Amino acid sequence: MSEIKLEVKNYVVDMLCDRCGEGYMRPEGNIVLTTCPLQYPHKCNRCGYTRSFIKKYPYLNNEYWKEEEEEEEEFDNTTVKGFIADEWYRENFLYNI
Repeated sequence: MSEIKLEVKNYVVDMLCDRCGEGYMRPEGNIVLTTCPLQYPHKCNRCGYTRSFIKKYPYLNNEYWKEEEEEEEEFDNTTVKGFIADEWYRENFLYNI
């Protein structure tokens, strides 16, 4: 097996309040509702509206970053360059970090 380096961009994903539209939803302490799936109670930091989500906001999301090349090259998923676009790699690496 070989290690490879991949450039990624990080994004912060946040949830705006549905009620006031100006505040952000923030977790209420370390409370977890044991439903299926798990839910995390959040409270708007502006108006106090409460709602539960299956994610804790804000959170980081990663996307692969590939600089545009001058000429288009075809590649298959067996090469290191093509491995970036491989579905299995994206599903099992990117989303399970």
